[in-house]
Amino acid sequence: CMQRNGFLSALGALCAAGITFAYDLLAGLKRNFLGLMTGISDDDPRAPALVTWLETKLRAAAGIADPATPLTFSMLWDARSQDLGRLRARPARYDINLEMITTNLTFGRPFKFPFDTSRFFFRPDEMKRFFPATVVQWMIAAAREPDGEEERGRFTRYKKQGYYPLPPMGDLPVIVATRMSLSFPILFSAVPLHCADFTQKENQRTKDRDVLPKLEQSWFSDGGLSSNFPIALFDGPIPRWPTFAINLGPFHPDYPEVADEAKNVYMPASNGAGMSPHFTPIADVPTFLMAIFDTMQNWNDTTQMTLPGYRDRIVTVHLTDSEGGLNLDMPARVLERLSKRGTAAGALIAERFEDAAGLEPSSPMNWENHEYLRLRSMMGTLRQYLAELAQHFDSQMRERYRVLLEEHSHGLSYPIGPPDVATILELLDELKALGIRFESAVSLLDNLPNPPPKLVIRPDLSSST
Repeated sequence: CMQRNGFLSALGALCAAGITFAYDLLAGLKRNFLGLMTGISDDDPRAPALVTWLETKLRAAAGIADPATPLTFSMLWDARSQDLGRLRARPARYDINLEMITTNLTFGRPFKFPFDTSRFFFRPDEMKRFFPATVVQWMIAAAREPDGEEERGRFTRYKKQGYYPLPPMGDLPVIVATRMSLSFPILFSAVPLHCADFTQKENQRTKDRDVLPKLEQSWFSDGGLSSNFPIALFDGPIPRWPTFAINLGPFHPDYPEVADEAKNVYMPASNGAGMSPHFTPIADVPTFLMAIFDTMQNWNDTTQMTLPGYRDRIVTVHLTDSEGGLNLDMPARVLERLSKRGTAAGALIAERFEDAAGLEPSSPMNWENHEYLRLRSMMGTLRQYLAELAQHFDSQMRERYRVLLEEHSHGLSYPIGPPDVATILELLDELKALGIRFESAVSLLDNLPNPPPKLVIRPDLSSST
């Protein structure tokens, strides 16, 4: 009986210790912005923290000598300029276009950097926990200017509370976007910005009262939570030049790791290759739960990767469980192998697109083939989209829209100037005629690249609304 009581006492103590540890861990994560590390801690100058190291490398790569001037998006857009001019908005033509994904957990959606920053504010005391002081000072100096006297008054009141508007997207330091994009959950702290919840009545202005909307934390975490492989960020309807993507994935059971690193990477070698879905064996509850999480996270990117004219420019670098990912302390021999594997992947891409002009193609998988596949996919999806418009836009529907357009001057939202109404109706008529022509081109459906693409409309990920 005494032994049993002793066992129960030990078990109770163990459970109590476990509960205490879990409580302390959760409380610590909350105090540290919902993560184990913020990425900024420079107690040892010989080994700077991740964000400080990245910011230094970005400035060095851009040739910026002044440590108080971080690399910004506008400096990339106007990279050929000899000075560090500031473009507040992205120009129609730019030298370098850098985009990345972050996930706003408060809004439950991804954002694409650079995005419309007008909704968001930051607190310098919080940002100093994530970025070097020079970056925070830049953000304060480059904060967005108010649009009119009314907003100027709100900004003044917010600054008294410690809030500053984010810089315009052109003035936003690249390191800020980079850190907000790589906030691997729990390992790295989420980055808080601040904005108002206008669904709350207390934040809604009326004719009778002027309110200062309450700013609340809006949490940004890893872009991979919502788009882990955003290969479509730089795509247009038809490609103007080669683009490529490097995917990291596990080894296939039939093709395990070998000594020759050139065989540890994969790129589709024919137009029919690479369309089969990745097969995930589910043998127990843990793999079942992991498959659920992986599907929720990656389904959009996974389906995009199989499209013809898209999958042929993706090279997969295979990794074992001890390589990449959260293996943050890989030995030198592993890093050397991964470096050679990356070199082999680069060689595959160069070989695929080295003849960018498409003259005298020596292989069916080249730039000319890529151009043609993208054209076939675009024409196929336009046929479906415009044919549906032609079927639905009959004379009755046309009259209905004519009335709606003319009533825009009588209080409907998003008004259109009266001179443009006739132009819009003409364009709709032309689209209908074009849809009829597309519908009659049944040959576009013959041998349509598989899987067939579909044109959908979604919100702009650069918009904050």
